[in-house]
Amino acid sequence: MGRCLKLPPRLIKALAVSTFVILIIEVTFYRHSYMERPWREKKQYLARYTSTRRAELLKELCGPRNYSMELLLLNNSSIFAQKKLGVLFCVPPKAGTSSWMLFLQRFASGSDNEYIQHPHTRSFIRERGIKPIEAHRLPKEYFGFYKLLQVRHPFTRLISAYNDKVFHRDGEIDESGRGRILCNAFKKGLSPTWVQFAELVANRNSSCMNKHWMPYSKVCPVCDMEFDAVTKIETISADVNDFFKRHNISDKFHFDQYHVSTGEPGKTTEDYMNELPEDVLTKLKMMFKTDMELFGYEIDSDRRLSCRYQVRDAEQWRC
Repeated sequence: MGRCLKLPPRLIKALAVSTFVILIIEVTFYRHSYMERPWREKKQYLARYTSTRRAELLKELCGPRNYSMELLLLNNSSIFAQKKLGVLFCVPPKAGTSSWMLFLQRFASGSDNEYIQHPHTRSFIRERGIKPIEAHRLPKEYFGFYKLLQVRHPFTRLISAYNDKVFHRDGEIDESGRGRILCNAFKKGLSPTWVQFAELVANRNSSCMNKHWMPYSKVCPVCDMEFDAVTKIETISADVNDFFKRHNISDKFHFDQYHVSTGEPGKTTEDYMNELPEDVLTKLKMMFKTDMELFGYEIDSDRRLSCRYQVRDAEQWRC
């Protein structure tokens, strides 16, 4: 008979500790990455409200409103219409705009495999029946459209905006010789660090006011338009499935992730949050307070971000 290999007690203890450490690392990585790349998962891990129920909650939280037939849109509005579907979208930058544009253009072409290099090119998207709605009055022809609003946690949106518009634009200069990077409050060609950027945003620095991280009420008529659906990046797979069923969209079309903003290698959402000085974090929480209340987002005393409304159904918090 074969003999069993007997390991020294110290080696057994070392292996047990190593296994435990690896498990903790994996759990921590998933906890802080699910809000960044939710649509890469085939299953939804967050208990959620339907997008329709969220729209009802938004209406309740906004309070009594007289929805005007003369709705005025702000200069920073991020609204576009797809006439073929009869849908009016308000998707703020860094909350999935590129992904919706990519899907809608492929849908209009009838091919899910069509290569689209620049999904935001105005002339190209107009050819595909997608019309950006400019500032001023909302044309009455869109009042009867199905209205969809998409959001994400304000702090993950801010981090994504920093990585896309500042971190990866270091040293870029345009034809006029001025820095193309946003929040260019320092010497030409240099971009601020994450903490410096966050401080500029928190202090409402004039060089750092931009629709890629402005509160949602500044880029969408959050409480002035009666939305039919509120979708979220955190539960986008299930939300899009509901949207496809609602509008009888063929299974051959897919809603793919596009334009993912990556930051420093190995740096998690928790790392970004923990780097913020207390006074900066306090100002940012005040800046995004209404967004978090209206759309069910939180940040706890340990700076952990979560997605849940202060409404409880069936003994379970929902996103």
